Amino acid sequence: VALDVITKASPHDVMAANHAHTATGVYVVVGCFLVSLVAWRSPLLAVGGGLMFGALVSNAGQLLLQGYATDWIPVAGWLTNVADIAGAVGLLVCLAGYLRGANVPQARDAPEH
Repeated sequence: VALDVITKASPHDVMAANHAHTATGVYVVVGCFLVSLVAWRSPLLAVGGGLMFGALVSNAGQLLLQGYATDWIPVAGWLTNVADIAGAVGLLVCLAGYLRGANVPQARDAPEH
């Protein structure tokens, strides 16, 4: 989040301001879902959910405070930002966790008496 905030505040040659078209309640619901991924037992889901939550906080914070999110990194003809990249990486990490079966918590063995 800090890296995204710092880089958005820095001057850039090319920059786009993408305006908010999403209700605040949607950010809250998505944020709660991502926090639940972090609380899950799977390290992959925790890392992926954490990356996506950080991206949500950064972009949604700027959208709610300023009415737009700043994109400035050119990638294949599009402009993006650090939070967008972190969110995409987080999604891929969560997908990897899901494909590895990490979406189901492992049952712990009962202690023997």
